[in-house]
Amino acid sequence: MDQFIHEDGRGKTFNDDGDEVMVLTMEVDDPDYPIANVTSYGDYLDLKPPEKPLKVERESIWTASTSS
Repeated sequence: MDQFIHEDGRGKTFNDDGDEVMVLTMEVDDPDYPIANVTSYGDYLDLKPPEKPLKVERESIWTASTSS
């Protein structure tokens, strides 16, 4: 379950229900998840490995022709 954490400006953090929470940090050694030194979502996206390209098959468009 995801929760948003809010800071009150005095250094205390709370969840959506108003309960005080502690933010735990951990070291990550997996190069697929480069979040050890990330400070923003934009930085995370810059460091994230590129996704594998999708192969798109050529599409053909068929039109129905009417004969008179």
